[in-house]
Amino acid sequence: MNNIIQTIRHAARAAAVLLIALLATQTAGAEEDIPKVTDANALEMAFRDPNVSVVNVTADITGVGDLQPLNRDLTINLNGHTISGDGLHFDVNLGCSLTINGEGQGGSVGNIIRGNANNAAIDNNGTVTLSHMNITTNSEYAILGGTLYIGNNVSFNGWTQAPFNTPNVNNTGNYNYAPDNTLANVVATVTVGGETHYFENSGAALTYIVSHPDNDHFSLSGTTYTIHTATGWDAFCSLLASNAQGFFTGKTVRLGADIGTADDPVTSMAGASDKKFTGSFDGDGHTLTVGYGTADAPFGEQYAAPFRYLEDGCTIKNLHVAGHIYTSTKYAGGLAGSQYGTVSIQNCRSSVTIVSSVENANNDGTHGGFIAYFGGQNKHLSFEGCLFDGKLLTTNGTSHCGGFVGWANGVSNTTDTEVTFTNCLYAPAAIADGETEVGSSDGATFARKNNNTNTVTLTFTNCYYTRTLGDAQGKALHSVTAGDGVTLALSGTATEYTVSGITAYSGGGLKHGENLYYGSDDEVSLTLSNTAPEGYQYGYTVSAGTLSGTTLTMPDEDVTVSGALRSTGETVEVSYVDADGTTLTHNAIALDGTETGLGSYGEETWYFVGLPTVAFDHRLNLYGAITGYNDGGILQRNYYAACKVAGKENATGVGCGYINDGNGGYTTADVNNVNNPDGAVCINTLALTARQAPDGNYWTTYYNGTRGFTIEGNACAYTARYGGSQLTLHKLGKEIPKNTAVIIVADNDVVSMTATVLPAYISPTNDLRGVDVDTDVDDIRSDLGDGTLYVLGMTTVNNEQHFGFHRYTGEEMAAHKAFVLVGNSQAPARSLTMVFDEASGI
Repeated sequence: MNNIIQTIRHAARAAAVLLIALLATQTAGAEEDIPKVTDANALEMAFRDPNVSVVNVTADITGVGDLQPLNRDLTINLNGHTISGDGLHFDVNLGCSLTINGEGQGGSVGNIIRGNANNAAIDNNGTVTLSHMNITTNSEYAILGGTLYIGNNVSFNGWTQAPFNTPNVNNTGNYNYAPDNTLANVVATVTVGGETHYFENSGAALTYIVSHPDNDHFSLSGTTYTIHTATGWDAFCSLLASNAQGFFTGKTVRLGADIGTADDPVTSMAGASDKKFTGSFDGDGHTLTVGYGTADAPFGEQYAAPFRYLEDGCTIKNLHVAGHIYTSTKYAGGLAGSQYGTVSIQNCRSSVTIVSSVENANNDGTHGGFIAYFGGQNKHLSFEGCLFDGKLLTTNGTSHCGGFVGWANGVSNTTDTEVTFTNCLYAPAAIADGETEVGSSDGATFARKNNNTNTVTLTFTNCYYTRTLGDAQGKALHSVTAGDGVTLALSGTATEYTVSGITAYSGGGLKHGENLYYGSDDEVSLTLSNTAPEGYQYGYTVSAGTLSGTTLTMPDEDVTVSGALRSTGETVEVSYVDADGTTLTHNAIALDGTETGLGSYGEETWYFVGLPTVAFDHRLNLYGAITGYNDGGILQRNYYAACKVAGKENATGVGCGYINDGNGGYTTADVNNVNNPDGAVCINTLALTARQAPDGNYWTTYYNGTRGFTIEGNACAYTARYGGSQLTLHKLGKEIPKNTAVIIVADNDVVSMTATVLPAYISPTNDLRGVDVDTDVDDIRSDLGDGTLYVLGMTTVNNEQHFGFHRYTGEEMAAHKAFVLVGNSQAPARSLTMVFDEASGI
């Protein structure tokens, strides 16, 4: 039994091997059996043979006539060869298909050539598929009837009326297209008498374009069209006009060169109200020069612009538009006439000159440097990195225009329509003699909008104008004047827009060419190229704005920046001229004119001015120790300032002098003993800090036992009399004699005073006292008697703030402050309230 099973298995295995061998033999034979035709008879026999489904043409075939109608599916591989004949005619029956593939070695194409005009090259009642071939006929049509699939690299030549006359392929619109067809990505050209026609894949249809130029003018790669010439621009406009709305959605059109010139501009406009441009247009840095209308014959239709109509999803970028538009109607735009939808304009420049001769009741032109009209609900128009440097002109008083957008209009009772401007510049060209700029009436520098219903929001980020057109929008430009050695730059990360020429900075501001544009709150970076002399380093002074390190934050005004010497604060050896004319040297600290106070109590410090001579334009508080007087009453030299720099002896405007804190003081005569006193620091002034009280005024106290002072500004001194737990203030005035303690009331927190030589005046009604140096309170009580000390200040009593004289609990009384000493038997437990007598008041 096992032997029988084994014998059956061997037999089955042998049969399988035999079957595989037979199949292999048949397959090899099938490849060899494909007919190879080299003449007209062989081709005709292949058409007649019902068993032939593929024909390989291996040589050029001539003299072919009217072939037998095809009643099956047949593929002809031309292999780059030609089939020709005066009466050549392919006839495809209903339900049958003819496929002709002309591709040969090295990508060559085949040819089907019919010599006479009696009939089309292919009479089709079924389906014809063509690729890599040319069909030439001088008949009215190349192909009649049926369904046609056009593959890659197919052209039709010589026909006189239309390439096709079939129910499924025609010359007025859409062509049959099978989305799953392997020949879906179609690019076919048809040439008749030098005029080129063009077919391409258009989503669900094959689209026919009349009078399309060849690839030297307008080419297609994938979904990107490239315009190479002015003829190519015309073809693009024709393509947009000849197809359904949305044809360019998802596609890109780019410029491959500068298109048009000033002497020979393009005159075609892209788009119509029902054929708006919806794709992406990339100028690729090139210039499109347009010319619509002339001075003698202005364009007479609305929406004159390179793009007459734009729609949702459109992006235009990297494009420079130049040229002119003469118009006698509304809505001319340097880039687009009308836009309904969400559109983005990026890195574009409009140098177009629009000359308007509009005539209507309001002189309303509604022209825009970029877009004439924008509207719609839930729509967004955005500009980024764009420049207008063209002109908006009029010959008869046109107004109502916008520098970028002539009119932005939303939908009533909505606020969801927006125009945004980022890093944009409105810098129109100068108006020449004989030219008139459009009027500013109801105009806007960037965009006019419907203000009545507030349906449009305008947003500006880092945008500037060189002059206004009606309403000022964006930022006004301010200048920064740089002093010697100062270099200006803008701060932050730079974003460059190559076509508009704008470079925008994250710290605010734009650069265009050599010009810097900045306004309020922008940051300007400062650098210095100066070399500072010994004892100094360079810094900056600004006429306005906020300076932080090397960064100037701009105010809303022009600014002057200067390089200024700053003291290093370290001592250097300098020479000076002594009072008797002797040149000496000493280590001193440079003054730079920014100081507000010099010296420290009890310390001798030397200072100098020079390289260059320092001039103070503000009050300088002086502090130092006084060690005594000589017999003539002149202040002895113990505190020096303004000493000469080495090599500057006897220089005009530089000298030496003494400065002190005003405790003993001196007059200007005191420094007449030094050489060249004009530059000496001879200032005896004082600046007191006052504190604001609940009444809104600023209060402080002062006492000086050695000299008097005159109060400057809106401030007044008062003496005070104690009684009944309160101080009654009496107006003393502006002059404070020495040895007189006072209360000062002012309108700001700094009280400025100048030293005088008034004699001491102690009012018998003045209970205010003071000391010239910090003094132990026990010593004060020893001199004035036991009691409680009160000083001016603010405290909280029963959860309420109270301003007045309060108990002093410190161990030492500060110098030059006034206080009140009240005997213990009279001292109230609470603070002293202040009131004015009848003759006084603030």
